[in-house]
Amino acid sequence: TRTAIEFYESAIKTGNDCEAMQNLADIYLRHSVHKNIERSLELYQKAAELGNITAQIKLAELFETGIDTYLEPDIASAIKWYRCAMKESLVAKNNLAVVLLHHFDDDTDKNFEEAVTLLREA
Repeated sequence: TRTAIEFYESAIKTGNDCEAMQNLADIYLRHSVHKNIERSLELYQKAAELGNITAQIKLAELFETGIDTYLEPDIASAIKWYRCAMKESLVAKNNLAVVLLHHFDDDTDKNFEEAVTLLREA
């Protein structure tokens, strides 16, 4: 794992390699020895901003559920990142539909209609 971390860090330093950012973020999020939630979130954010669909979906999922004491759920941010990713991902469309159905009461009819449309497309 140390070698992978060094490889990805090097790839990130030499350019905006958003796939390397996303892969390194995965390691920092999941690896028990090398866990670094803050760095993971930073890398997902940067890769997502550069258009990495996988990072956009992962960031949306993390905002949707939160991470223990590191990140409170933020449904508006989850929706933002699912919307960015849904242009290229049926998974993002599906996840956005579920979020719209479960998390918003203020405009239930509108959310329901959009969710149904997204589920049909997915």
